[in-house]
Amino acid sequence: MSNDPGTWVRYEEARNALASGQYEGLGFVPTAEDNLVFVDLDHAIDENGKLTPFADDVVKRFHSYTEVSPSGDGLHIVIRANFGNERRPGIEIWGSGKYATFTGHHLPGTPTEIQDRQAELDSLWGEVPNAPPVVRHSPPESPLCATMPQGVGGGGADDLPADVREKILIDPEFAELWRGDTARYGGDHSAADLALCNKLRVLTNADSRRMDELFRQSRLFREKWSEVHSANGQTYGELTIRKALDSRQDSRLAAKIALPSSHFSDELDKELPEVRFIIPSILSDSTLD
Repeated sequence: MSNDPGTWVRYEEARNALASGQYEGLGFVPTAEDNLVFVDLDHAIDENGKLTPFADDVVKRFHSYTEVSPSGDGLHIVIRANFGNERRPGIEIWGSGKYATFTGHHLPGTPTEIQDRQAELDSLWGEVPNAPPVVRHSPPESPLCATMPQGVGGGGADDLPADVREKILIDPEFAELWRGDTARYGGDHSAADLALCNKLRVLTNADSRRMDELFRQSRLFREKWSEVHSANGQTYGELTIRKALDSRQDSRLAAKIALPSSHFSDELDKELPEVRFIIPSILSDSTLD
């Protein structure tokens, strides 16, 4: 597990391992002795590449090393301070025991060094809606709550929809995401959420309502899913599902652009016949999309 010191290595070793091409990124687990605090802002960058008002305010307040998170629209700010592990709408802050991904995609206009920002942190957290008093050095949370049911999803395996059960059996990555395992995405919960939504998009034939229903049954589901994360009132869950649906269109466009037009450009605009298929015990009668 990423919060087990026995699995940690020095930066040089991790960097060399990354260079081998066998790994996707680097991460760091702060301890209480490091006196480091990570500020994770979700959906901090809008579709125009601009910081949201809330993110802009937080970045300016801390004015410390800041980089774009693996999701591409979030931010990670690193400061020197003393804090526990807390989450509130749009922001998560942790001080020890939790794996943090590093992309190296530095946010222009912010320092390249980590700054002391205890006073700024205490001031900001006191203004975040429903923020509790600052709790110093709280123990790290377990990646999976020990009190959760033993089934593969939020309930027993027998309670799962048949198509989800089949998907878990044939797709190891889906199974990991369904049980709340974010290790494949470096502990980035938002990236894992999007990955599961991409798989649910295929499973449900892009039915956004059923995607939402199924995601809520997975162990990735948390209160954040229903929190409003945009000026027009869309929730984090709605934004994540929309992003998954949009990525489907992007991939189709990219595939079409990649086709060699010189050979069969005249064929691209023709209506293709509907292809139907049945794979017993795995997929029901469906249309190949």
